[in-house]
Amino acid sequence: MRALCHVRRPVLVGSVPAVVSEHKHNSIDCKGKAMRIERQPGPPGASFSGAVLVEGSGAWVFVSGQLGTDDEGNIVEGGLAAETRAAFGHLVEKVVAAGGDTSNVVRLTAYLTSLEEYQLYGEVRRGVFGETLPASTAIQVAGLLGGATVEIDAIAFIPAAE
Repeated sequence: MRALCHVRRPVLVGSVPAVVSEHKHNSIDCKGKAMRIERQPGPPGASFSGAVLVEGSGAWVFVSGQLGTDDEGNIVEGGLAAETRAAFGHLVEKVVAAGGDTSNVVRLTAYLTSLEEYQLYGEVRRGVFGETLPASTAIQVAGLLGGATVEIDAIAFIPAAE
């Protein structure tokens, strides 16, 4: 079970001092193997963390870019929201297969063919990650494979097993 760590600790993000919010990070004890993921809040109303600090022993998982495709590899219909949900579904499957869950994702990069619907992308992201928001970047690109409108990659940290 994941419990909130109730320690407030000053951190340095770039050259900016900050205090980690006690409600935006996890302290996880996996049978004596402690790890901590601290999440600094992003801007007000943001669906991402400003920074994520990971400490402890475990494994890093680097998930390649995922497109919003169906089981046959075709881009799903329904626009950006549907593609984003499908891409996050594939991404989460990869993290789960490695032994983690959405709370272990510490970094996302989204490549979007248009930033005009960024808010919609952000709403879907918040729905996937809830309060365990990863650090995140969105980049507008000229095009993606197969005519996709979004591609998402991730970095996750999974604590060492016993």
